[in-house]
Amino acid sequence: TVTLEGAEGFKSLVTDTNDVTQVGTEVEGDQAVVLTVPAGSSRSKSFPIVPKKFGSVPIKVRAQSTLAADAVERPLLVDPEGEEKDFSKSYILDVSDGDKTLDLSLALPTEEQGLVAGSARAVVSVMGDMMGSTISGFDSLLRMPTGCGEQTMISFAPTVYVNHYLVATNQRTQ
Repeated sequence: TVTLEGAEGFKSLVTDTNDVTQVGTEVEGDQAVVLTVPAGSSRSKSFPIVPKKFGSVPIKVRAQSTLAADAVERPLLVDPEGEEKDFSKSYILDVSDGDKTLDLSLALPTEEQGLVAGSARAVVSVMGDMMGSTISGFDSLLRMPTGCGEQTMISFAPTVYVNHYLVATNQRTQ
């Protein structure tokens, strides 16, 4: 018996014995089929599914005979259809004379304009420095010198520039 365990992330499509999908027959819960597998051979069975959410959906299949059993679970990554679009907006908020509040609004396209339902997301990042987004990657620029003189000079240059910036902005620590 081969069983596809049901999960919240998808619905199973019912198929006939020839693996032909029966239109409009989505079901939830476990789907099991009994297969006869002669010695020294193999068989396959497809379980068509329809994902119900975006992201990682766990898929678990069990196989069991009178002598042994096994199971495998793998994540299925479900991406929204269409083309991903990113928008960015930057603001400078001067708080030198006290606390400030900034109200922002987010305008999303409608489903009629091509938005895939459930795919919208927003990220807000606040930096305390004009160079904040640049500084967040400094650690990947710093390296210990290795190799010949030319390789050392090329890989060591970013370290010199990072150090110069940190000294100039009084952010360098020992």
